[in-house]
Amino acid sequence: MIKINLLPVRAAKKKETLRQQISVAVMSLVLVLIAIGYFHFRIVKNVAEVTTKIASTEEELQRTKAQIGEVSKFKEAKKVLEAKLGVIESLKKGKAGPVKMLDELSSVTPEKLWLNSFKEQGGGINIEGTAISNEVIAQFMTDMEKSSKFKDIELVITEQIEQGGLKMKKFSLTGKLETEGAAPPVTTPAARQ
Repeated sequence: MIKINLLPVRAAKKKETLRQQISVAVMSLVLVLIAIGYFHFRIVKNVAEVTTKIASTEEELQRTKAQIGEVSKFKEAKKVLEAKLGVIESLKKGKAGPVKMLDELSSVTPEKLWLNSFKEQGGGINIEGTAISNEVIAQFMTDMEKSSKFKDIELVITEQIEQGGLKMKKFSLTGKLETEGAAPPVTTPAARQ
């Protein structure tokens, strides 16, 4: 009988299979390394792009902060300027206010009534004077109430005095000013004859 030794064929097949497995393992390893290298390159590239974007965003943030600082300075300057304009406007109104008020007072003062003093403080007025009669004083108070510049006129006191041989009525009135704007206080001695 003939005997065939199959061991070398099996050994050769095993060697061939082992060589194929090693080749597949090496190729797989090479492919994995290529894939890792590719993803590493992509990640490094993305990190570089993000770092560049962060740097440019930080520069833009610094520029924006500088602009915000300038805007804040402009707002402060605007507030100061508006306050100054408000003061100027109130001074303009206040400048004409006393003149108009005294003109109105002059127009409502009857002929037989003389003003000795006129005081204004904080919107309140105090008037002292003399008149021929109580009726003249009453007419003066009525005319003041009708005026657009005065309100809440009240008689504080009236007393009879003798002046130059005539019997006169000395009086004191209080009231309030109708003000459109803030006017500086006025204290004016007035005499009308």
